[in-house]
Amino acid sequence: SATGITLGLWGYSTYLTYLANTTHAYPEPVAKELRKALYYSLPTSSSPRDAVKHFRLALEKCRDLGMDPLSDEVTGVKIELAGVLLHHGLVEKGVEVLEGVLDEVVAAAEAEKVDEGFRRKLLRRGVGIAARVGEVYIGKGRYAEAEEALGWAVETAVREARKLPIEKTPGQDLEPYKDWLSSSEMSSLLENLASVYESTNRFLLATPLYLHALEYMPPNNCHSVVLMNNLSATLSQQPTTPTLPVSREQLVADSATPWAQKALKLASSIKSPDRTEECDLGCAVATHNLAEFAEMLGDRELARQRYLEARSLARAIGAEEGVRKAEEGLKRVGDEEV
Repeated sequence: SATGITLGLWGYSTYLTYLANTTHAYPEPVAKELRKALYYSLPTSSSPRDAVKHFRLALEKCRDLGMDPLSDEVTGVKIELAGVLLHHGLVEKGVEVLEGVLDEVVAAAEAEKVDEGFRRKLLRRGVGIAARVGEVYIGKGRYAEAEEALGWAVETAVREARKLPIEKTPGQDLEPYKDWLSSSEMSSLLENLASVYESTNRFLLATPLYLHALEYMPPNNCHSVVLMNNLSATLSQQPTTPTLPVSREQLVADSATPWAQKALKLASSIKSPDRTEECDLGCAVATHNLAEFAEMLGDRELARQRYLEARSLARAIGAEEGVRKAEEGLKRVGDEEV
């Protein structure tokens, strides 16, 4: 599954803490409204409407005082307003605020005679906002809207990255592009769009994005195991036609299986402190995938062994769904002990 990214945006609680510590940077009329908004934004508060009201009043004060609408301070208030709305389930209104900020930054970035450094900063912010919008829509199962937002974000991120000299090989440094997205941010962005394609059964589009996302990952990272598993799964489901020279069996044997084996090998090799729960889950998923591939290729005995291993691994980490799927596989290959 795809992981969330911030790309310079703030998480709900993180930004509240930051904003609480920086209200002194705002003119007093704005800071006064922000303090009230923060009070009503606390987890113990039962008045989200009051939080929204005071964030909107803070923005009105910003306009009245002539503050730059593209400044970090004003944009930050808008993003926090969106965060409060989303946090309380007001998805349409929250996304509307984010898309309004996105329109502002894109228009400013495309204006004539804009400084190149400022243009890149605006686009980076725009990519982050579009990514957040995409994440919200993915969470709601609204894949068409998610694809539109993430498609723009990926296109912009890749286009701008190509304009910059690569300072380090992707996967070897968190900042291969100066003044642009980090490797982990690029990887997460690509993965999120790939997950949309995978969720809508467009495996041919998802596969290269997962591969590209993997290229940006640092070594000894358990999330690479997740990407390898996703890659093996999409490869095994590639559409085939009589006119193509590759059969389903060839795809499974020559492409999907090796990637699942790589995932299993990597997950088994990563030790503490780099090892996370994703490695443990990745081992179970890779083993299950290998069982399914063996079943697809007609090797019932190998499939049975792999399903038994996958069930054991899933039980060890408390993954009930993994146990259930492994037992379903065992029944298909004729294991009478299930």
